[in-house]
Amino acid sequence: MTIEKSILLINDVYQVQIGLPPVSAYPNPFTPQERNRLAQYGEPVIACGGTFVVPSPSETFVLPDNDLVFPSQFPLKQLFAIDDYGNALACATYFQTTIVTRITAAITDIVDNTPGVIGTTIQTIDTGGN
Repeated sequence: MTIEKSILLINDVYQVQIGLPPVSAYPNPFTPQERNRLAQYGEPVIACGGTFVVPSPSETFVLPDNDLVFPSQFPLKQLFAIDDYGNALACATYFQTTIVTRITAAITDIVDNTPGVIGTTIQTIDTGGN
């Protein structure tokens, strides 16, 4: 899988963006196996909100619940204003890293999912007749 991520500083606001790269640059951002499993099991839901605890420098921030389907509902954009966060860059960076980790784990789970095997058996049924 290939994703595109960025953090931009625009007017004292860090803008985090995560999504698939442009089709012109990467027409197939998923491997054949990933595409196959996404077709079998559907797209995963990624939790993009909640409580985030930045380890260093220590800071906690809470974002509203925001569950998005990957990749259909991406790119994800999240803003971190310098005036609203003690260390907006650390928060933006941690948020980006966390969401990429969640996407990676979700796609890995789908790829590792083994299709169920029903199997075929032959059974002789005694009906009492000759």
